[in-house]
Amino acid sequence: MKKIINNKVYDTETAQLIREYWNGHEKGDDYYQLERLYRTENGEMFLHYIGGRYTEYEGQEDIIPLEPCDACKWLEKIELTEAIGRHFANVLGEELAGAIYISAQRLD
Repeated sequence: MKKIINNKVYDTETAQLIREYWNGHEKGDDYYQLERLYRTENGEMFLHYIGGRYTEYEGQEDIIPLEPCDACKWLEKIELTEAIGRHFANVLGEELAGAIYISAQRLD
């Protein structure tokens, strides 16, 4: 999927896939949900989502740009905190990214 938002191009074909979340329902199911976090060549982050009609996405597919802190929150939500240190240390700073990772590990 490709979308232009605020004069920036977000394209799932050319961006780097960071992580994805799939809820286990088959495509076409009313409860199907797939979310993929991408990073563009310019470092912009975006979420591509598809959801069945009984999901938060109400049968829609779209792309939404994310600030780094929102991308981190998404990774925390799907319990992929190890990716925060790898992909956001340069944005958040090594200490903060490490602290988020360590605090999330203590919750297990």
